[in-house]
Amino acid sequence: MSCKKESASNAIQPGVSSNPIENAVVAGTGKLIFSDEGFQGSTATIYQRKDGVYVLGLEQMDYKTNFDLNVYISQTDALTSYSIKLFSAKTFSGNMYFNLPPNIIIAAFKHLIIQNDTQANPAASATFD
Repeated sequence: MSCKKESASNAIQPGVSSNPIENAVVAGTGKLIFSDEGFQGSTATIYQRKDGVYVLGLEQMDYKTNFDLNVYISQTDALTSYSIKLFSAKTFSGNMYFNLPPNIIIAAFKHLIIQNDTQANPAASATFD
């Protein structure tokens, strides 16, 4: 399965802003559903800042693996050629914020998928309202 190569080094660095979503409005939010039921209570939220930049927030995270998990936004609940890879990580901790690519239509992307690409099923997913 191929995905667009719009992966990014768009993690908002600590120190860039004390609150990267200050005065932002919520564009969509969804509860993260993990395949391992021991990891529940996290949310995925898309914010739009006053400057028009969309930010993905992974909030109340506490999930660690021994392998990279890729984070995608997708138009469907499964990876397709139109899914956009945002970043990879082994550790998801606390509240994490990432700028989304500037040239996408946010309304078309209703799903977040966190997946090890060697696995058939996602480690976690969310559907934005």
